[in-house]
Amino acid sequence: MSKRQRVDENARRLELCASDLRDLSASIGSYPFRTSSVHVSVPLQPSNSVSKPRNHLSQLTSHASTSLYSLVSSSAYAAKMNPSGGEDTWQTTLHRLALELAEETGSQHAVERCDRLRRRFEALSGSVRLVQDQVKATGDEVALQERVERQLAQDETAWEQQMQTREQLVAEREVELQTLREDEPPEQEQEQEQEQEELAELREAVALRAEEKRDMEAAIESLQRNKTRRRRERQSHDAKDAATIAREQVLQELRDEKEKLQRQIIAAEETEEKLDENVRHLPVLKDELAQAKRDRAEVQTQVDVLRLELNRQKRKMRHMVDVQLLTARDTNPPTLREEAVLLHLLYQHEGEMGVNELKQEASEMLKDHGKSNGNGVVIRALYSLVANGVVQIDRSYGNGLVTSLLV
Repeated sequence: MSKRQRVDENARRLELCASDLRDLSASIGSYPFRTSSVHVSVPLQPSNSVSKPRNHLSQLTSHASTSLYSLVSSSAYAAKMNPSGGEDTWQTTLHRLALELAEETGSQHAVERCDRLRRRFEALSGSVRLVQDQVKATGDEVALQERVERQLAQDETAWEQQMQTREQLVAEREVELQTLREDEPPEQEQEQEQEQEELAELREAVALRAEEKRDMEAAIESLQRNKTRRRRERQSHDAKDAATIAREQVLQELRDEKEKLQRQIIAAEETEEKLDENVRHLPVLKDELAQAKRDRAEVQTQVDVLRLELNRQKRKMRHMVDVQLLTARDTNPPTLREEAVLLHLLYQHEGEMGVNELKQEASEMLKDHGKSNGNGVVIRALYSLVANGVVQIDRSYGNGLVTSLLV
C-alpha cells in the first residue's frame, strides 16, 4: 500500500468516526422521547429504524432498560426542551434526563447507560483526534519524502551530466593525443609523458566520480529501505483498535496518579524526618544561641568601657588645651603652643574649619600672644597634628577642609 493510499484510508476512517459521533449525538439528544414521562409532551414522529408495532413500544417504556434510539429528531427535542436558546450542551441535557428517568422508574440503569454513552463518546473523540494526528503526520512525511526524492533525482541527473562531460573531455583528449603521436617527432616524448600524466589524473577523477555515484545509489537504497520499514511499522501501529488506545490512556492516568501519590508520600516522609532532626538539634541550637548572647554581652561591655575611656581621653585633651591657653599669658616669655591653638579653634567650630580660615585665625591668636610670623609655624603645627592622627585634611572641598578627630 502506497503512502497516498494510506492517507486516503486514514481519511476514510476519520469520516467513519465522525459519522459515528453524529449518530451517537443524535441518539443521545433524542433519548427522553422513548420514555413515558408526564413532564415531556412532544409529538412523536415515525422512525424508519423501528419496525415493531406502536403498542409494543408502549410496553417497552415501562421497563428499566429503555433503548436510546430516537423516535423524533434531535432538533425537535432541542426546540421543545430548550425554547429559550440556552447554553446547555447535550451532555448536561442527557445527564438531567437520565436523573429524571431514574426518579420515575426507581432504577439507576438510565444513569449507568448515560455514563456508558458519555465514555463511548469520549473514546470516539480520542480516536478521531488520533486519526487526525496520524493523517497530518503522514502527509508531512509524504511531502518530506517527495522533496528528498526530487532532490536526489536532481543531484543524480547533474552528476550524470557532469560525468558525461568529463567522459567526452577524456575522449577528446585521447583523440588529440593520438593525433599528436602521429604528427610529433620522437624528440617530443617528454610532452607526451606529461599528457599521459594528465590523462591518468582525469581517469582517477572519473573513478572517484564513479565511486561517488555508487555511494549515492547506496544512500538512496538505504532511504528506500528505511521508508519501507517505517511504512510497515506505521501499518502495524494503525492496526490497533481504538478501544485498546483508550484503555492505555486510562492506565496511563492511573500510573500518573500513582506516581503523584508516591511523590506526596515521599515528600511527607522527608518533611517528617527533617522535623525530627530539627527537634533533635533544638537543645544544641538553644545552647549555642545562649552562648552567642553571652559573648555579645561581653563584647558590648568591652565596647562601652572603651567608649567611656575614649570620651574621657577627649575631655582630658580638651582640658589640657584650655589650660595651656589660659596659662600661656602668665609665663615669661609666653609658652603658647601652636598645636593647642589649632585644637582650640577646631573645638570652637564643632571640629571643622577651612584651611585658610584656620591659618588666619591661628596667626591672629599667636600674634595676640606675642608670636609674630606665625603662618609658617601654623602650617608646620597643622601637619604635625595630621601626622599624629589627631586631625585630617580633605582636599576635595576648595582649598581644603580640616576635621578634628577628637570632636
